[in-house]
Amino acid sequence: MIHKPTVERLLKIAAVPISSNPFWFVSIYLLLLFCNFLFAWNGSRMIGALQLFLDVYMVALLLVLLPGNASRLLRALLAVVLYAVCAVDLFCYSRLGCPITPSLLSVALQSNNAEAYEAVATYTADFKQWIPVSGVLAIAVIHFLLSMIKRVNVAVVSVAERLKTKIGASALVLLIISLPVCCKNEIYLFHRLVLCHDEKQTYIDTGISPSVRFYTPVHRLANAVIEYYRQKGVITHLHNSIEMAVVDSCSYTSPNIVLIIGESYCKHHSQLYGYGLETTPHQKRRAKDGNLIVFDDAVAQWNLTSESFRTLLSTHCDGDSAYWYSYPLFTTLFKKAGYETVFLSNQFVTKASETYSDFDENILLNDPRMSSAQFTYRNSNRHQYDEGLLNDYEALALPDNPKGRLVIFHLMGQHVDFEQRYPQSCAHFDASMYNVAFPDVTAQYDNATRYNDFILNSIIELFEDKDAVIIHIADHGERTGVNESGYGRSFSFADEDIRQQYEIPFWIYTTRLYKENHKAVVQQMERAKEFPVVTDNIAHMLLYLGGVHTRYYQKSNNPLDDAFNAGRARIIGGTVDYDKAVSDTEP
Repeated sequence: MIHKPTVERLLKIAAVPISSNPFWFVSIYLLLLFCNFLFAWNGSRMIGALQLFLDVYMVALLLVLLPGNASRLLRALLAVVLYAVCAVDLFCYSRLGCPITPSLLSVALQSNNAEAYEAVATYTADFKQWIPVSGVLAIAVIHFLLSMIKRVNVAVVSVAERLKTKIGASALVLLIISLPVCCKNEIYLFHRLVLCHDEKQTYIDTGISPSVRFYTPVHRLANAVIEYYRQKGVITHLHNSIEMAVVDSCSYTSPNIVLIIGESYCKHHSQLYGYGLETTPHQKRRAKDGNLIVFDDAVAQWNLTSESFRTLLSTHCDGDSAYWYSYPLFTTLFKKAGYETVFLSNQFVTKASETYSDFDENILLNDPRMSSAQFTYRNSNRHQYDEGLLNDYEALALPDNPKGRLVIFHLMGQHVDFEQRYPQSCAHFDASMYNVAFPDVTAQYDNATRYNDFILNSIIELFEDKDAVIIHIADHGERTGVNESGYGRSFSFADEDIRQQYEIPFWIYTTRLYKENHKAVVQQMERAKEFPVVTDNIAHMLLYLGGVHTRYYQKSNNPLDDAFNAGRARIIGGTVDYDKAVSDTEP
């Protein structure tokens, strides 16, 4: 039989973190709940509310265990910091369209006093931007005023004491619900914010894909600070690499070079590579016409955009000495050589609030000095669909360049969520056509792939009448829901996961004028199409096509060069030899 006094005593103990200072607990919980519900970021509002109760309860419990004066002082300090951080976070979200991020922190820390004053003056001019912040200020004022009125404070504490059993019962119910729901999220946050691991290392260590990430302003600030200092040395090295980017000469071999970087493109859903459904009719037609050269064996070294962009842009190759950031980016070399460089991305743009990025990619592309060293033109806004990039290019109205032009299109492609990557009017496949584990997801992915085919064909049409070579390669592949392992990215190296996530499409299209003017180069492309290629080969192939002569060019890493090393190990995920991993299996 349950002993009632014992149960009541336990419930009263469970209530202590709340009843010992009800004003503080309720105010802080409402503050963070307000931020969570006003602007959801990185997860579900409801799960965030549950996890928030768990977090605030645990903090309150720790405060109770401290001596009286220390507890009161720390409560006051935490309250001041939380109100300030929440106000800044909501203001950033309201004014800039994104909360506190590593990118915003980096820009703020690199600004001088004059720039900071001008930004603050500009951003605070619009009264409407302060509306979300006013909610934070209202909670803060009510909290501090009521807690300072002794009569009210005593009355509230007295009521909390009388209701201690009910408060404890309610707390236990919420804890019982929140613990299993939020446990993996707490483990994720511990690795990211306490152990200071990045996303990749956290997944490798835990195997966790959290339902919420940095769901409150204080978590976002902590992540921003950690990421900034974790990458600070990398930024310094990248800045130094700009000065190291020496070009000896340039012959401008290819007047127009177009690089299209696809996103999350699984080769095995391309009709071009034998897929049974018509997902790439335009590419298939162009390959049949003989102008599109399909490379059979291309592999991405990473299944994360941040890591893939490093290998694509840096002239460092796997196995080289030093680190990737100690080598110049090929885009910097092209610009120093005199090429006009255009970067149009549907993920990383100059407008901070629209950049679809974590900090790793941002330092390569949106650090002001790095961006200026690499690109002549960029776009400032993202688009719902990749077709918007075509309009961005045409809006530039670029004149003929007497030397050369490098144009990079970086697509959103088939990035999760797949159904958001194509207009519904372009839907061609539906779930009834599939006998796979996740038919809806697979249909959505194939629709996104077919829409992507339209985008790729439209980019080709922009350069059809020019002396141009167009290269398409994906940053990585994607699990597409065809089996029980699921969809989206994982760090599994099971055979099917390797094939879906690391085997990527890669082709080169040459216009009629290019074929006439560069017959020897086209023959080299035809010869190289069966070579094993990996993403860090691309920078060196582009330098060759551009006629950019620099000591950073490695002919052994250019598939078009006679000295290409086709036997170099292709390491994926930083540790696994791709060719050994798949040698005993069939696609």
